[in-house]
Amino acid sequence: MPRREVFTETWHTSSGGENAGSDVSEGKQLVESLLRLMSQHGYPERDGFAVHLALEEALANAVRHGNQRDPTKRVRIDYELNGQRLLVRVTDQGAGFAPSRVPDPTLPENLETASGRGLLLMRQFMTWIRFNRRGNQVTMCLHRSNGRPEGEKEASSNDGIP
Repeated sequence: MPRREVFTETWHTSSGGENAGSDVSEGKQLVESLLRLMSQHGYPERDGFAVHLALEEALANAVRHGNQRDPTKRVRIDYELNGQRLLVRVTDQGAGFAPSRVPDPTLPENLETASGRGLLLMRQFMTWIRFNRRGNQVTMCLHRSNGRPEGEKEASSNDGIP
């Protein structure tokens, strides 16, 4: 995806990126801007809800777990949007993690554990999510809900991005 700085109030393109600080409030402004762009592209409200939830979780994980709330570290958000799908990539400057080692929060022994719920939500609301090998970057895809062919929902992957 391109790494151009086009995340502004006036949208001239449907792809771009932005750096946010390790402050969740900065990321929320970026989420709102992307949701406005999705609306301009005619995405249904339920798709906006899915992206809002998944992207806020990804940003929170990047700031809290990846960058350890270090104010000198940045979170990179890149996106590509067209009339049928949104790809969004969130990259932090942390050491990374192994998504396969995050406990499944739906198992009885993990029901009272706070870990893993954000990843679960991201996986449930997006068409697919993938992590890079280092574990400091997540790419999420959402196919427009009224444009997704029947049965196209893909399983999440914890390996490199194709």
